[in-house]
Amino acid sequence: MLPSLPCSFSTWRHEAQPAQILRARLTQAPVFTRAELLNRPLNPEDNTLHQEYHLALVQADALARHPLDLGPTDRTHCVASFIHLSRIEEGFQEWARQDAQAQQLAPNSCTLSVRALAALMSRGRPIRVGYAAAPQLSSARCAQLEAAGYTIVSPQLPVQSAGLVGEGSFNREQGIAESLQCRILRSASEILGDPDLNTELSTTFVVAIGDGGPSQFNPDGFMGTIRAATLYGARVEIWGWEGQMTEHPDFAGIAQDPMVQLSHLDPFGAQLLKCRAPQL
Repeated sequence: MLPSLPCSFSTWRHEAQPAQILRARLTQAPVFTRAELLNRPLNPEDNTLHQEYHLALVQADALARHPLDLGPTDRTHCVASFIHLSRIEEGFQEWARQDAQAQQLAPNSCTLSVRALAALMSRGRPIRVGYAAAPQLSSARCAQLEAAGYTIVSPQLPVQSAGLVGEGSFNREQGIAESLQCRILRSASEILGDPDLNTELSTTFVVAIGDGGPSQFNPDGFMGTIRAATLYGARVEIWGWEGQMTEHPDFAGIAQDPMVQLSHLDPFGAQLLKCRAPQL
């Protein structure tokens, strides 16, 4: 559920003092301008300096490879972020098995850092709303995602004596994908369907997905959902692993849409390895 504003956004924004606007943006309405973003310090949270430094490097590298286009200094922006985490995890493990640097850094097992992934996708921007979808997450990962502003999406499917109905884990993964697609459409309706917000905000949806293919109840898959979000007026940034994206021919077509930016996670793979503090 999106945070409520004290009154219509456009009226309240013009009546409030600058300090009130900034304070409200940090607590109730996480929107921002380019000037505010440039002066925004990295959130220290309660983790080690080493981990925060690693996240800062991830963001800096992402910004260097994919600079933000925020337009005029005083233009107000809003970011919503969505992660199909189980599919991103699959792509990460496939990348790690084939990458020599990953095998050198973590020869036994490679673990995806969800904090680094969130930092990469945000590129320093605060998110207004975020959802991460996966069938199972450890309590530590849930806490990390929730601290980054994400709500966990993990729908429960009916269970029979032989396990999950139908194809089991395959159906469960499709259900998770469809639940995340619903969150994207709902967020587009709630954020961009409000005329007061729509006239004030430049809205970007950041989506990390797998192959984006069709599912049982949504034959258009994520591609249809993303196209619908652009029709609402949202710009969409798609992140994914190159190997998974090549499985779906629609990625090439949707990349031609001026409202869509397509980026691969592969160049950032080593930075997405779970960071461990050095032993001193």
